[in-house]
Amino acid sequence: MHKMRFIAAALIAILLCHIEVHASGANPDTSVVGQVTITNVDSGDSSKKLNGAHIKIVDKDTNDEYTDIIKDNGTLVYALPLGSYTLTQVLAPNDYQLNSKAYEFTLQVPDGVDTSNIKVVNASVMLTNDLIAAETETINTPAVNPAGGASANKAENTQPLKEGGAAVNQTPVEGFISAADKNPVTEDTSNMLLAIAAFSIIIVIGGVLSRKYLVNK
Repeated sequence: MHKMRFIAAALIAILLCHIEVHASGANPDTSVVGQVTITNVDSGDSSKKLNGAHIKIVDKDTNDEYTDIIKDNGTLVYALPLGSYTLTQVLAPNDYQLNSKAYEFTLQVPDGVDTSNIKVVNASVMLTNDLIAAETETINTPAVNPAGGASANKAENTQPLKEGGAAVNQTPVEGFISAADKNPVTEDTSNMLLAIAAFSIIIVIGGVLSRKYLVNK
């Protein structure tokens, strides 16, 4: 009789525990954990993974903070208790601008799902960063002409040199006639003709004077 009462009491206690667990929605499997996969990429090229970003994860219910660095081919896998979280980037990768956006994610087992075969609840977040534009500065140094003023984009004098170092001006000048364009120079005979004429006059005068001298004699 006492044995039957003990068995009945045990069955009632088990049944009550089972009803209480399902009524409260509690998760009897406390081994279920959360895991978030964070990927950091270039905003202009998602195939380019970025390392070096510092991230901070905050539990929205408890305000617990978790920090880490993305350094495995632009990917970080971080284990967390089940709950709701906010992810921010606190330090950007080298040569990239800081991403100030807050990303929210939740790690929890959906209602009504049997947790007996669930060990890990996953979430994923993709961070993007803009590349810092390279600043380039072009310095133009004006050429200085002989007069002391600035002459922009002045070409260097590349004229060939004559033997002896004198520059040859290869640019034709309007109205200029080169030596090759002149007619051949003819021999100047004006002085010779003048000498012949003077000599002839002297001979003629000498002849006249000689004749007068002979006549008077």
